[in-house]
Amino acid sequence: MKEYPLPIALRVPSGWIVHSNTLFEVEPLLPDGSINREFNTSEDLIWIEQFNFGRFIDYITQLALINRPAHAAALAQFAEDWAKQQTIAENLSIDVGWHYNGEGKKDASNGYYRLVMLRGGWEHVIYRYETKSTSELVAKLNHCLNYPEQYTNPEG
Repeated sequence: MKEYPLPIALRVPSGWIVHSNTLFEVEPLLPDGSINREFNTSEDLIWIEQFNFGRFIDYITQLALINRPAHAAALAQFAEDWAKQQTIAENLSIDVGWHYNGEGKKDASNGYYRLVMLRGGWEHVIYRYETKSTSELVAKLNHCLNYPEQYTNPEG
């Protein structure tokens, strides 16, 4: 029976939503320098978004005090719309994938992991990190998740 590696265990603090994690405890480069094509070679390995639950609950509580319970359906729809807008407009997200240099997948040994931190969308990349090491990637990802202010405001 073939043994498969385990998915990477991330240290995700509250306030982050993990949409996908298909990163495994495997280094991508084999000892002979070739690529392990079976695991961790997708451009879509991890997608995580930040969400400010406290601010959302405060806002909904205020809205509920203003409106009566008879407006519950409208309030629920508004809450959903507001949550989507917050995620799109101002919250951070982190994308991790394996990317190729040169001739694409024909030259996969020249590939690397890319971690990108975004504010609001791909037009606002605020941090980029590249490595060929799974363990280095996981260390940087956990640091980004737990100390995002160091990447969003490096001066402060």
